[in-house]
Amino acid sequence: MITGIRGFLGSALARSFFQEGDTVCGTSSKGTGPASALPSEIKIARLALGDVVSSRIFEEIDYVIHCAHDFSPGAFEHNVEGTRRIFEAAKSSGVPLQAFVSSYSATPSSVTEYGRAKFELERFFEANAGVVLKPGLVLGSGGLGGRMLNTMRKSWIFPIPSGVRFPYVGLKDFVRTVRKIASTSQTGVHKIFYSDLTSFSEIAAAVKMDTGRPLFTIMVPVNTISFGLSAAECLLDRLRIRLPVRSDSFKSLEANQLTPGGANCGLLPTSHTTLQEVVSAAVRELDHAVFISS
Repeated sequence: MITGIRGFLGSALARSFFQEGDTVCGTSSKGTGPASALPSEIKIARLALGDVVSSRIFEEIDYVIHCAHDFSPGAFEHNVEGTRRIFEAAKSSGVPLQAFVSSYSATPSSVTEYGRAKFELERFFEANAGVVLKPGLVLGSGGLGGRMLNTMRKSWIFPIPSGVRFPYVGLKDFVRTVRKIASTSQTGVHKIFYSDLTSFSEIAAAVKMDTGRPLFTIMVPVNTISFGLSAAECLLDRLRIRLPVRSDSFKSLEANQLTPGGANCGLLPTSHTTLQEVVSAAVRELDHAVFISS
């Protein structure tokens, strides 16, 4: 079972497990209707973080992967308590193992609500013999990486945060690694990203190379971008208009420049692919797939 199964990582994991012959089901706050990104055989139950959880939905489930996250401002307690509630219901139903999809931005010094919630849940899963999956920026057809690539491939000019480098992983390598961790019933914290860091300027250069389109980049201090986005959010949030990239994303990048290394490259089931190969694969997915925002 995958919570948040309609999201970017949830749907990618669901498709991969299903293609390998596993029986897959999931939960979504968006209801039980069919999802165009998923095989019709995958059953989806309506369950939002914070809802009352019945342990009956976990009958015959061997593994739960927690991908659900509420990105609404002020949803810290909602995310933490809602995820714990689902974990406890699954545990009481006899599910032997559960994994939580966290983020490299989850640290003891996280400056964003997203990072703090993820880190709080990391500690909870570690204390309860669970699995913590800690990816870098996942480059694929959705999420923050997908939004960034989608904008770059359509733009002529793109502002680049200066002095920022971060860990990353291709979507296919992330999914294969999670599947391997699940198959071996490994517990603990698993950092899933390549050993080398990348930057927005390197990603922009890879997009330019892949598309063959002109793309001019302008170096801007990351705190300037964060401030500009924060100001825009104050206005647009009142109008219920959500920007494709939030200021929190750049605050996390600025705060996490000293992210500890030590990616579990030994668990990546393929040899490290180049950034160009990862970006090219993601751009192809964007060309042929429905964009998944989160």
